[in-house]
Amino acid sequence: MKELDGPSAVEDDYRTNVMKNLCLVATLAATLGGGTIEMSSAQSTPQAGDDSPAVKASVSEPSNIAATGKANHAANRKLENAVRKAIKGGGVDASDLNVVARSGTVTLTGSVADGDQIDLASQRAQSVDGVAAVVNRLVTKGTGN
Repeated sequence: MKELDGPSAVEDDYRTNVMKNLCLVATLAATLGGGTIEMSSAQSTPQAGDDSPAVKASVSEPSNIAATGKANHAANRKLENAVRKAIKGGGVDASDLNVVARSGTVTLTGSVADGDQIDLASQRAQSVDGVAAVVNRLVTKGTGN
């Protein structure tokens, strides 16, 4: 039997597939966990009887995921309060109006007295610093639509 110089095509395919799978798993884990990926070559070619992959990957999760979530939550609440205040100060009856903020997008739901107040509420919300977009789902009282 003739000996080959270097890895065989099967070994190359094996290493390629292992690398692709590890990259996929590490990327997915880092994306879901918000962490970082560190990959390094363990050895250039698998040794006979060695089932270990040619590449090692590790995923480290940041310690501040909960802190970041709390900070985002607090920022959203602060923006909601600022929008409510701007709408009320603009002459809109906000007693049946709800404001929800998520990463700069403000959604207005509920009912107001008339169509002019729907437009005014949207304008007042858009004028608040930190508002990137307004989704206006307000209806006039009594219409239910």
